[in-house]
Amino acid sequence: MKETTPQPVTKSTGASVETLRALYAAQWKDLHHSRVQDWRLCNLLIVGFIGVGGLKVIGQFPELQMIASIVFAVVSLLAVGITIRHGFLFKEKMGAILEIEKLLAAPVLFKPQKGWHRFFKVQYLIITIYMLFALFFVYLACGGLS
Repeated sequence: MKETTPQPVTKSTGASVETLRALYAAQWKDLHHSRVQDWRLCNLLIVGFIGVGGLKVIGQFPELQMIASIVFAVVSLLAVGITIRHGFLFKEKMGAILEIEKLLAAPVLFKPQKGWHRFFKVQYLIITIYMLFALFFVYLACGGLS
């Protein structure tokens, strides 16, 4: 049987370096997963946009077009809520990541910066896209583009 050497333990938490590294990887994985969810929602709404727009162009099935417009408008608004929640999740996870980096004595890889450029975050772009989709679907549900 092979003897394993015990992993070094951090002084402040008592956690092994291996445990901290696994936790660090899990935090990053959660962040990436939430961003993938945001883009999948965006893809779903693009498909809805094409489908509802196609129903409108064809001009048949006005009831189906109205129902689909309402459903996709609701999905758009729910997507805004999910994206906002993912923004809070990002802050939580980055806080944990920075804390783990301190415990591992790793060089600081991420430094949040303040300034006007933070207005152009990807999250704001995604929320804007969702709101535009919601407005479009509501417009179609109300009989727009007749």
